[in-house]
Amino acid sequence: MPAVSVIVPVYNTEKYLEECIRSLTEQTLSSLELIFVDDGSTDATVDICRKWLEANGDRFVRTELITVARNTGIPANCNRGYKACKGEWIKGIAGDDALLPDCIQDYVNFVFNRPEIKVCYAIMREYRELLDENCFIKAIRRNKITFPLSATKQYKLLSMKCWITAPSVFFRKSLIEELG
Repeated sequence: MPAVSVIVPVYNTEKYLEECIRSLTEQTLSSLELIFVDDGSTDATVDICRKWLEANGDRFVRTELITVARNTGIPANCNRGYKACKGEWIKGIAGDDALLPDCIQDYVNFVFNRPEIKVCYAIMREYRELLDENCFIKAIRRNKITFPLSATKQYKLLSMKCWITAPSVFFRKSLIEELG
């Protein structure tokens, strides 16, 4: 079983997909599962995914490309990916995002030997055009939730405003199973 499943929900992302995929290939953690979940793209997104998986799929423990005939929306698309994954942890990344090379390894290091952690997030850095230090715009620091902070206090903060950016979330698959 892979330690981490990377779910890549895509929809008409041909313009950005190659950089996203390259960032996944460059991850320093090797035991990754990669699942592309296409939501009825009408551009070359599915062809790019399929060709890339044929040429580079052996870099991952397991790969899958899930497609549907028509667009069903982001939640339904993500849920298809979550249901298909086999890893203990899930890292989602949209087809127009990218990860720094140590991203997933850093998450794994953080949660290692911390069974109480079910979900965590990190700082997200915006960039233009290329995933390169010279192209970063700013780091989005929404770290209003710091630890130790009780679940009740975390919930109270999140009910007022979401400080968590979606591309930075890393969570246990068991959390989805617990919540349904």
